[in-house]
Amino acid sequence: MAFILRPSVIVLDEPTTGLDVSTQNRILEVVRRLCNDYRTAALHVTHDLSVIATLADRLMVMYSGRVIEIGSVADVFNRPHHPYTQALLCAVPELSMRNALVAVPGSPARPNERPKGCFFAPRCAIADARCQIDQPELSLCESRHEVSCHRSGMVATPAPIRLPDPEPENREAVLSVRNFRVRYGQFEVLKGLEFDVLRGECLAIVGESGSGKSTLSRSLVGLIEGAGPGLSLHGTPLHANARKRTAEQRQRIQYIFQSPFNSLNPRHTVATILGLVYDMFYKGNAAEKEAACIKALEMVGLPARAMALFPDEMSGGERQRTSIARALLSNPEILVCDEVTSALDVSVQAAIVNLLKKLIAERNLTIIFVTHDLALVRNIADRVLVLEKGTVAELGPVAQVIDHPVHPYAQELLQNARLGDMALRVATQGC
Repeated sequence: MAFILRPSVIVLDEPTTGLDVSTQNRILEVVRRLCNDYRTAALHVTHDLSVIATLADRLMVMYSGRVIEIGSVADVFNRPHHPYTQALLCAVPELSMRNALVAVPGSPARPNERPKGCFFAPRCAIADARCQIDQPELSLCESRHEVSCHRSGMVATPAPIRLPDPEPENREAVLSVRNFRVRYGQFEVLKGLEFDVLRGECLAIVGESGSGKSTLSRSLVGLIEGAGPGLSLHGTPLHANARKRTAEQRQRIQYIFQSPFNSLNPRHTVATILGLVYDMFYKGNAAEKEAACIKALEMVGLPARAMALFPDEMSGGERQRTSIARALLSNPEILVCDEVTSALDVSVQAAIVNLLKKLIAERNLTIIFVTHDLALVRNIADRVLVLEKGTVAELGPVAQVIDHPVHPYAQELLQNARLGDMALRVATQGC
């Protein structure tokens, strides 16, 4: 539709967000071919740095409404001069190894609260007195490479620390799936799935769009009609309909939706959003409810003052943290996370992943992590389940599945993921 009028310029706003790596590569190849055939200039807005490395000629980095760095992809990736650009590159997960992802501390100021001088100064590790007062201008730091920073070129973010892959452990199963099927009319979406989810692990579920990942994740919490029997929690059968489960069963399994912009009621404050969950599972007075809600917010790194905010007053990362706080308020045993980082930039993504890792370690929480991002899987999961057209193609420890996939479908997924990862690593080889 966009190309049918043969435009001179086309704007692509996150066209591959939420797509698996195979579909993403096909879409990007179509865009590249059409732009070349019709000599169309493309402005590609994205937070996926591997897409930039694969597709773009030049890169413009923005922060709080200002252009802070602009240059060729090779120059910006190889020699990032702005501390924020450096931080973004350090927050990118790698497919080949597990890293301690580095998130940018703090959060961007709201438009009416932006500080004097450099907008990034409150979050910058190397900001000095001048940064607090004078707004830096965009100026050349190298040939055709511009940056807006008083301390341009200084290293502000340490390189990520490599971590060992998790070792397989003998753990009890908390959730069992046996011969589980889901139908939409006559079409069978999930075809006799069988696997266990173990206590305190992060089980990643991956696969192409249409493989059944979201159907499976929503079925686990009882949100899909047409789901058959086959689910059990600690050996006790779970009804396919959430309304027909016991209150304790609903409390133990909580769901975090994909979009932080659509999963919170825009007419309610955070206090009301969290309070509804408290009222559903607990009986306490107003003071006890407020204390429990504030504790849930603090657990995910949000201040108590967030209670008074409406969702449209929060950033995407803050909304997703609120969604996690809402899920944690019921003290669940299992969190089902459906593409919870797909709409977030890499730094906020790193913060959310680090938060989920912390919850697993501190609360022995079990997480089912549905995602298309295989590099992210390497950095959070203990085991990986690969879905292909509603069937389990492969299931095993994260390092084994990513480094040595056995099933042809898993091999194809990993090969497509490595193309983007390789392009990014080549682009940043001097970083």
